[in-house]
Amino acid sequence: MPRDNVEVPASGTPAVAAEASEPSGSWVPLLNALHDDRVLVPAWALAAAQEIDETSGRRNSTPVRKIFVRAASPDAPAPPLARLVQVGGRGGGVALKLYLALIWRCSGEPFETSKPHRAWATLLGLEDPEVKGARRIAAALKTLRELGLVTVRRVPAEPSVVGLLDESLDGSPYLLPSTEYARAPKGDRGDARRARNLYFKVPSRLWLEGHIQSLETPGLAMLLILLAEQADGPSPVWFSVTAFPSRYRLSQKTRAAGTRELEVRGLLRLHREPVSDVPGRTSVFDRRRTRNLYSLTGAAKEAAPVVEAAATTA
Repeated sequence: MPRDNVEVPASGTPAVAAEASEPSGSWVPLLNALHDDRVLVPAWALAAAQEIDETSGRRNSTPVRKIFVRAASPDAPAPPLARLVQVGGRGGGVALKLYLALIWRCSGEPFETSKPHRAWATLLGLEDPEVKGARRIAAALKTLRELGLVTVRRVPAEPSVVGLLDESLDGSPYLLPSTEYARAPKGDRGDARRARNLYFKVPSRLWLEGHIQSLETPGLAMLLILLAEQADGPSPVWFSVTAFPSRYRLSQKTRAAGTRELEVRGLLRLHREPVSDVPGRTSVFDRRRTRNLYSLTGAAKEAAPVVEAAATTA
């Protein structure tokens, strides 16, 4: 299998670099590549993404229920995203990317697939997809199955059949959120069903340009959270110090690392502005507070509002 590396400039179109050698030394970790605002993605990972995209018809994004990233209430269990981030190491990140890939691939009933592990390892740009990468996919599938996001059915002498489950982790079969939202009864009787099936879209460009394959786990987690929040409409969204961990169950460290990576990648624009105690009026006696305005850009940008996060300084 060819091992060309693709150099992806921030907010740019991938450009094929010189062919690299077969051993593991051909892989350049993301954090070592960020100093010059570029990431390195294997060309064969982008080719696999292109293949999925070409068989997806007119679908240019993947729907993900918001309950995948948000806790239903302050007392509810952590959402699947937080649980995958908390797996630790790179295992949770591989499982997270694999689940997004499975939703992307399984776009119609029965929402299952039987592709070999090496194929998923190739799509995710894992090192040595035939052996080491395939083992990491097997471990990621085990994580997803134990969490309740997929089913795995073994078939003799064939790749296992992987089926999607609902993002709620209640064991429900997977159905398209858009379809289930539309089927909800009108009025109050359908409120719970509509709330359960609120969703956001992950643009396919993020796969085609190699961002999902190469983002670190905090960066990918924050990307999904911002995509979910920007799907709410034009109203500003505030990430207060207490509301963010309560809703998403992620630490401030993960949030800071993730937004920083998205900025460096050219997927996020951050702007700070002062906030007055009284809207529309400033005073020398006001507490000095700043508001972080987060705007997704580049391949992550959709026709959506600015996402705000508030911070207060003494």
